[in-house]
Amino acid sequence: MPRILAPVFLAAAAAASLSACMTPAGPVEVTRFHRAETAPVPRGTISLAPLPSGTIAPESIEARTYYDAVAAELSRLGYTVVAAGGDYRAEVDAQRGTAAEFANRGSGVSVGAGGSTGTYGSGVGLGVGLDLTRLLGGDGGPRVITELDARILRASDSLVVWEGRAQQETGARTEAAQLNVISRKLAGALFQGFPGNSGETIRVK
Repeated sequence: MPRILAPVFLAAAAAASLSACMTPAGPVEVTRFHRAETAPVPRGTISLAPLPSGTIAPESIEARTYYDAVAAELSRLGYTVVAAGGDYRAEVDAQRGTAAEFANRGSGVSVGAGGSTGTYGSGVGLGVGLDLTRLLGGDGGPRVITELDARILRASDSLVVWEGRAQQETGARTEAAQLNVISRKLAGALFQGFPGNSGETIRVK
């Protein structure tokens, strides 16, 4: 007589199978704002600097890795990256934490349609699949969010003409969370289709 599997066992097996199929990282969630009348044109010279309210030490290896990733994207767009000065200045910061640590932060930005202040989306890159992965566990470690923030200012008057935020949730111990991997992933997503539609949130796989 065939053995009848208990519903609890079937549910556990399905959960284990689902967990095994889960990817270690979700899509990158990107939101950007720019002033339509002064949107930066991807040419000319641009220098990089830490975001004044930033959280990472400007001279750290972590900061330099993110600066290099952003500089590579700006060069790809047609800017000439210089050590100082330039027609524009890109200010960069990055941070990592849990979803709870990101939840209560302020989300105002300094540019928006018609010069008004915009607001970043509140999804923080969390998808249904990622939530299931967190509930089911796995060997990727706790789930963390890594965020890259950048804004471009016109050097002549320090007017912020573009800014954006890219976030991705990964397992803390996965390859996708490694600094050299995630810095390039976030920078590539942040500047994809630059300058982007102001106020629109996109997801980049």
